[in-house]
Amino acid sequence: MPFYKVVFQYNQHQRGFSETFYRSGSSIQAASSIDNDLIGAALQMRGNNTILKTIRISEVSNNRRSVPIEKNQIASNIFIPDIVSSAALVRLIGVEPPASRNLWLRGLKDFETRRQYITGVDEPDGNLITAIREYMQLLAVNGFMIQSLVPMGVDPFLYRIIDNVTAVGNSGYIQVNTTAPFTLSASQRVIISQANQKDFPGLQGAFQAYAITPTSFKIQYNYHQSGVYPLKTGRFRPQQYQYSPIVASLSTFKRFTSRDTGRAFGVGRGHRSGRKIRSL
Repeated sequence: MPFYKVVFQYNQHQRGFSETFYRSGSSIQAASSIDNDLIGAALQMRGNNTILKTIRISEVSNNRRSVPIEKNQIASNIFIPDIVSSAALVRLIGVEPPASRNLWLRGLKDFETRRQYITGVDEPDGNLITAIREYMQLLAVNGFMIQSLVPMGVDPFLYRIIDNVTAVGNSGYIQVNTTAPFTLSASQRVIISQANQKDFPGLQGAFQAYAITPTSFKIQYNYHQSGVYPLKTGRFRPQQYQYSPIVASLSTFKRFTSRDTGRAFGVGRGHRSGRKIRSL
């Protein structure tokens, strides 16, 4: 079955944050069915006036095909002002296939924290820890997954050394050449690393591959911004992801801190927040 990206988008005090997961399903409509108990668990640990603004589901293979589900559900109307953006770092674990991911749970209740007087560190109390664990359990029960890069092993996931790159006229593309044959599917992405950034700035990270042959492919890159020296170092590998269901019994709470948030969802460009969240 195809995989879908599920993004929970929150607003809190004119600021915004999100959490990203993955699901499999027979269709985007099936993946869009979100259990109300999961939404309730996501909101019960959030601070005052935190709003679950939207849940957006999109196809992994075609992110232009997406379905936004407007929720506008508020976490709490209790008038206890949150003065910081409390956040917990949890580690989500999957077994089949093996995968792990660190996730920040932002916008948590400040009044359910306590300060260690010896260390001066704020920690969540028992109620907040219980709410976090319940949230992870419901993510697992509802078939939510984490995404990870396919680990290196046998071909085609081993790195290939780049022999050289050549400009493709003035098209804004370069051709990447290697003597070791490799396997790429049409329009697959590749990860390039170890290229000299002084001579080839920006030639690193993920690129879409075009015009693929057994020993070359093209990517979008402005060759004229490179230095006068030929590429002497560099390697690439296919970028391919795997998806692993979350296992709640293995997933753990790691630590508690404050974490800043970004621009609120549903707010136009140029908007300036009227409130800055301070750190502990």
